[in-house]
Amino acid sequence: MIKAWLHSNSFLICFVSYRAAEFVIYKLKEMGKISQEDISLVMQEFEQLDVDDSGTLSPSDITLAQSS
Repeated sequence: MIKAWLHSNSFLICFVSYRAAEFVIYKLKEMGKISQEDISLVMQEFEQLDVDDSGTLSPSDITLAQSS
């Protein structure tokens, strides 16, 4: 999620944009298809696989995670 704040005429306005994956997760949660616990478990797995802490999974992350 990306937030941008704009101060205009004494009002603080927040513009929010969502990436496709974030929107899908939001809608699945809203529909009751997944829970916050489900999301947390998947994020924990992602963080374990993201060996270089880049926020993305590369082939080298997967290789390194599997070798440890």
